[in-house]
Amino acid sequence: MSDRSFETAMHTWLEDGSDRTPPAAIDAVLLAVMTTPQERDLRIPRRFSQMPTYMRLAAGIAIVAVLGVGALVYFNDGSNVGPQSTAAPSASPAPASTPASPLAEGPLAPGRYSYDPDGMRVTMTLPAGWSGVSGSAIGKAPFELPSGVGLGFAQPTTVFRDPCAPATSAEPVGPTVDNLVAALADLPNVTGATQVDATISGFSGTHLTFVVDTTGIDCVMGLYGQGSFIRAAENGQRQDLWVLDVGGTRLVIDGATFPETLAKDRAEMLAIVDTLVIEPTD
Repeated sequence: MSDRSFETAMHTWLEDGSDRTPPAAIDAVLLAVMTTPQERDLRIPRRFSQMPTYMRLAAGIAIVAVLGVGALVYFNDGSNVGPQSTAAPSASPAPASTPASPLAEGPLAPGRYSYDPDGMRVTMTLPAGWSGVSGSAIGKAPFELPSGVGLGFAQPTTVFRDPCAPATSAEPVGPTVDNLVAALADLPNVTGATQVDATISGFSGTHLTFVVDTTGIDCVMGLYGQGSFIRAAENGQRQDLWVLDVGGTRLVIDGATFPETLAKDRAEMLAIVDTLVIEPTD
């Protein structure tokens, strides 16, 4: 086989990218070994001779093996960016968690926000279209009748014997979840009350729902108080109150919707509740 034939066979093999040496390449290597004079150590008088058959065969196998390994290294090297490269792509680093901004009044960009009541931190993720009503409440315009939606956080200490006169009828409520749920469910002018067990961010409690009905009464109904704050409700307002025990501290997540609140806005409110992460800080 000529040098040209040998180079052609090897070139074809390398381009194929095979991990097995083709017979033509093996034959070319063996033929080259058998017909090439072998130079011995320079300290010995130089003479030319042919190698014994078994040594020629061994040398040929060794050369073929070296060529095969070289080809495998070439085709599997991560630096080879051709279509035959088998190097696995490196994983992209996970993005860092976005820090939460404190709730504030006014329009809120989509993202993560936090509320920090006594003894805990509450973080949430908001979609577009929500605004801060205060440092502890959010909503979508018009925020009240006939079609608003709101979500707030509170730690009530009182309910009212006379919901139409909350400022003069505040009554302390016991410290447990059950104390507050029972007191709220027993308020006058509350209809359709339901109670189900609930767990949010790993903390258990009760999901209390009811509708305020003050038909025929000139009254904006007081629901609960926290210090000088009075939580009032309009006629027809639907309340979703999640009352939780957070490591011995009571927290109320207060959702409000109205008769004309859009279904998608109520669904967004419930989805925000699903994003809540509550962490005790004491």
